[in-house]
Amino acid sequence: MIWIPSLPPIHPRNCAALAFGLGGMICAAGGIILTMTNNVPMNDALGLLTVLTDIAAAQAIWDEYSGTWQVFNVMRTVFSGITLALAGYGMTRL
Repeated sequence: MIWIPSLPPIHPRNCAALAFGLGGMICAAGGIILTMTNNVPMNDALGLLTVLTDIAAAQAIWDEYSGTWQVFNVMRTVFSGITLALAGYGMTRL
């Protein structure tokens, strides 16, 4: 038999602080750091390429670039949505 002690009640303002703090960490890691380590370098590398007049060559570059970029962009969107949900939750607990 496992004994689990009961936790003391949590004050609503503590819930708000926890939600805001967790949301801030998720925003920093999933939004800012992810953007600066992945999307920005990819954008910079794409910006250094010569603009091609050959449609097929330009399409090949875009096909190689956009898949990876979109994965990171979707990840940022998910992290931002979680951050927004935590901020909304925190606002309801103030």
